Amino acid sequence: MKIQQESILKNTDLHQEGFVAMLAHELRNPLMSIGNALAFWKAGEASAKEINEVQEAMSRQLQQIVQTIDDLVDIDSITHGTIICEEEPVDLLDVINYAVERSRQNFLSRQQKISLSLPEEAVFVKGDFVRLQQVVCKLLDNASKYTSAHGHIAVMLACEEGNAIIRVIDDGVGISPELLPHIFIFDQLFQSKQSLDRHQGGLGLGLKLVRFFVELQGGTVDAKSAGLKKGSELIVRLPMMKSGVDVALLPTSPVMPENAPLTQSRILIVDDNIDALKTTQMLLKLQRHQVETAVDGPSGIKTAMTFKPEIILLDIGMPGMDGYEVARRLRELPETKNTLLIALSGYGQAEDHRKSKEAGFNHHLVKPAEINQLEALISDFKSTAVKFKKD
Repeated sequence: MKIQQESILKNTDLHQEGFVAMLAHELRNPLMSIGNALAFWKAGEASAKEINEVQEAMSRQLQQIVQTIDDLVDIDSITHGTIICEEEPVDLLDVINYAVERSRQNFLSRQQKISLSLPEEAVFVKGDFVRLQQVVCKLLDNASKYTSAHGHIAVMLACEEGNAIIRVIDDGVGISPELLPHIFIFDQLFQSKQSLDRHQGGLGLGLKLVRFFVELQGGTVDAKSAGLKKGSELIVRLPMMKSGVDVALLPTSPVMPENAPLTQSRILIVDDNIDALKTTQMLLKLQRHQVETAVDGPSGIKTAMTFKPEIILLDIGMPGMDGYEVARRLRELPETKNTLLIALSGYGQAEDHRKSKEAGFNHHLVKPAEINQLEALISDFKSTAVKFKKD
């Protein structure tokens, strides 16, 4: 289904003074929380319980910053027509379960209950697993934001007249009649009027992106609410795949392991950002990996020849020799031609993913990547290598 991007983005101007002010507000709030938490932690008088509380607060606020940046990158991609959606069979049960696990910490921190009503059999649609997972995560995040502590959120999946229907229902603050027609529309002027009393934060882009991603995959979105303080229901409809599909031939969706132990490996990190380099090294050493580091491309190649790493985490935007050139040279070396090469970069546009694939990278992760993402890729690489040796 062709999307009329001009109509979707009709009233949006990311360079408006009001939008920039709102963006600054949304970044300063979590940054202040993180700064306060760090100052309290460094004072050295916190109890174990208080340390745990500030760590959780920092994690939540960091995630809010990441989400804001991701939304802005997606908006930029939409504006320039570079959004890419895969078309492959996707089981919505996997999508929903994955998204719920990703959002579970939000529910726990806000003491909210979530219930699932899902069919026993797989429900396949033709689409992009990552984009669909984003859709459900944004719906869950929206429901959690506007539902009070001890509130309830329900996620339902049903099949009706050839469509898969995802419903996210909450008993939160509800949606006023004047706002209801606007929540899925890119209407910056209307959004600016709402900015000063947005007590839960956010730029209001999440549900707009939901609409775009759903329509890009041939679906529709809708919202219902009886009014303020009466909860809301957000509905996504996606065309199901025709019956008779050979499920055995369908690809399995990725699963994010939770606290899964990593197999010890030799890992090289190449990054010119010293703080990013050191903190990534610390996390991997906690898993008892053998980790070497380099701060530029030439020294990274030299270290790789002597260290012979099984896995290389390589930044893209480095001065002098960038990550693409480093990757190409590594693939020409006998010591690293079969190494698992992972781009770990602040660049995450579709064009960046294409370039990294052409340069020889196996995967492209966008900073800040979750440690569980690395765990999944490394564990899969190691298990595949073991199976290959046995065969």
